[in-house]
Amino acid sequence: MKKTDAIIIGAGPVGLFAIHQLGLKGLKAIVIDNLDRAGGQCIELYPDKPIYDIPAVPECTGEELTNNLINEFQIDENKVFSTGFSYGAEMSHHLALCQGSNVFAAIAPVGGAIFDYMNVCSPSIKTSVFVLHGTADNVVSYYGGYFEGYGPYASAPETVSEWADFNSCDLVESYTISSCGPSGSVDVEKYFNTTENISVWFYSIINLGHSWPTI
Repeated sequence: MKKTDAIIIGAGPVGLFAIHQLGLKGLKAIVIDNLDRAGGQCIELYPDKPIYDIPAVPECTGEELTNNLINEFQIDENKVFSTGFSYGAEMSHHLALCQGSNVFAAIAPVGGAIFDYMNVCSPSIKTSVFVLHGTADNVVSYYGGYFEGYGPYASAPETVSEWADFNSCDLVESYTISSCGPSGSVDVEKYFNTTENISVWFYSIINLGHSWPTI
């Protein structure tokens, strides 16, 4: 488990600047974003569009702004993470499996699944995964199913099994946390590949529907 002083949601210019300010105070930070690189909307929507409202910079593009921030603030690009809920969880799986397997140190999908259309992807780099899913989810079922417009998807246990197999992880711990969650309990499974320092964690949140957990 990584230890940090702060977690920054969003790797756009504001998030990158927040990391810089924390660094000035001697604090460590982890950045979480749903894109496969830093920069936020500047890099995703208008990387080549001129920007004129950056203090002391008469003109730059979104890509130039992002690269300058990364270089100036010494962003560790080996500590890029993705998380999301529902569609965002599917996106995190998709990014790690199909688009950014060489970018993310870990993903944390919540209330989502691996859809069958992702089976065509061939990731080459192992990625740590933290899956959280409610057993009473009636939108993206814990037990798998079919989602209109997207097709079939795996159950939460199958999703975890796929990641554990791909990451060459073995089940090391399983236990129940009895003092949290909607029903008061969470079933936990932890898989590890100690040789490559990769892990897959699975929190089955008893009786939670399609919503963010409040653990």
